[in-house]
Amino acid sequence: MGQDMDSVYRSESDGLLRFAFLLCGDREVAEDAVAAAIAMSLPKLKRGSVEDPGRYLRRAVANRLIDRRRKRDVIARGQRRVLVSEAAPLDQIVVERTVLADAIHALSSGQRAVIVCRFYESMSVAETAEVLRLPEGTVKSRMSRALEALSIILTEDIDTAGAQSGADANGLEQPDPQPAD
Repeated sequence: MGQDMDSVYRSESDGLLRFAFLLCGDREVAEDAVAAAIAMSLPKLKRGSVEDPGRYLRRAVANRLIDRRRKRDVIARGQRRVLVSEAAPLDQIVVERTVLADAIHALSSGQRAVIVCRFYESMSVAETAEVLRLPEGTVKSRMSRALEALSIILTEDIDTAGAQSGADANGLEQPDPQPAD
């Protein structure tokens, strides 16, 4: 006996859309990937040959987006850079999320998928490996490289913001140098 597709759709669609959006950063592309993944998975889900529809659909969405990414040209990094030092305190959370989202989107699709599964979806290494169909060692390796890359990207953003605002690495404003006599 197959899955009740209405209940699967109702229980998984919002989470799948958020998952897809975090992987690709574009709402329309995320919606298309989710719709395609559900449509392609429908026969198998109806047959009941899928043990965990949520994980199966997340894998299908990730595959669609990774395939799409492979077919596209490399996206220019740093499309939107907003300086944290110029943001109003009320907007700081939005700015920080934007900077983090830009940094995540600068990662390779494989690294981004591991980051989203582990930190957004709160999956264990084993669960991430299962969803992405990777060995656990590959998940750990990608996670390590992704975190290192994020550290570099975010540190560069902070250094750039500090240099442009006249602040030092600790965010402290530096005085203008005194002219020599």
